[in-house]
Amino acid sequence: NSGGTAPEWVTVAPATSDFVKLQSYSETGQSEFECDGEFTSTYEMYRLYIRLYIADNTSSQMYGRVMKSGSADTTSNYSIVYHQGYTDGTPSNSINARGYYTSQTSWKMTDGDYLEDTVGDGGIIGTVDFYNPLGTTSYTSINYNFGQKCNANVQQTQQGFMLHKATTAISGIQFYNSSGNLTNMDATLYGIKH
Repeated sequence: NSGGTAPEWVTVAPATSDFVKLQSYSETGQSEFECDGEFTSTYEMYRLYIRLYIADNTSSQMYGRVMKSGSADTTSNYSIVYHQGYTDGTPSNSINARGYYTSQTSWKMTDGDYLEDTVGDGGIIGTVDFYNPLGTTSYTSINYNFGQKCNANVQQTQQGFMLHKATTAISGIQFYNSSGNLTNMDATLYGIKH
C-alpha cells in the first residue's frame, strides 16, 4: 500500500504455460492404441510421452498410422527413415539405418528384436512429436525417439522421422502390433504453443 497504513488485496492472474497437458491414456488388452481428436488450432506442435508400451507376445513389431476423422488412414502415403542401436548380454553391439520412401500403408516403427511381452521386464518408453497436424499445405511430419527392453535380454534405441505424404489434416495417431494385442499402453499428450 502506498501509505503503509492498511493491507491491500490484488487479483493475481492465473499461471499460463506454453506446454499444456491435454490427455492421459492407460489401456490394456487392446488390438491398437489410438490418440485421436485432441489436435486443435490452439497448438502447432504436440508431444506424446509413452511411459510403457508392451506387446502380448514375443514375436511382434510396432506399427503406426495417422487418424483422420476418427479412422485409421490405410492409404499408401507413409514413408519413414530411422536408425537403431542394439546391445545384448553377449555383448554384441550394432547401429543400423533403415527406411523407405516408397508408399506404404503404415510405418514400421520398430525393427530387429521383437517387443517385450512382460510388464516387469521393460517395454518401449519414449516420445512422439507432431508438427502442424492440422496443416493442409504440406505433409504431416512426425519424429519419434524410443528406448526399449526387448525379449532375450536385448536393449534397443530407435529414432526416426516419418512423413504422411498427403496435404490433409490428421486427427491423431494409431499404434498397433504386427501380431497380437497390447498388454499395456500408458501415455500422456501435451500441446506446445508456438
